[in-house]
Amino acid sequence: MLPKQNGLNNAITTAKNGSPMKAGVSDGTSSFSRGKMLYTNAVHSNNNVPIASKKHFGSRDASSITERRKYQALGKSVVNATGEPMSLISTKNINDTKQALTRVRAGGYMVPPKQSGSKGRIYGLP
Repeated sequence: MLPKQNGLNNAITTAKNGSPMKAGVSDGTSSFSRGKMLYTNAVHSNNNVPIASKKHFGSRDASSITERRKYQALGKSVVNATGEPMSLISTKNINDTKQALTRVRAGGYMVPPKQSGSKGRIYGLP
């Protein structure tokens, strides 16, 4: 007997340091995965600690600092460090709610003139 296959939902992950499915608006290049790799490598290293034999403080020019901050921001938002359920895309489609309300409100129902509360008046005529 074959085991029953469950539906694949890769939009949400609970794996520690796991990455869920990217949104459909990603650019399709390797910048996303490269940024995640640079973040995970940078988390475990400290470039600004001087080495005993040399006075090396790492790269401190403006472009290097900007690049490092960009990858840190990308990595913090992408890497699931705690193991909690995480998703990069919204699993709730707000358009479903809006379309349902539109269908309900567009029924075209009106109260019949005889039931409007005033006796002897039809369509506002005395």
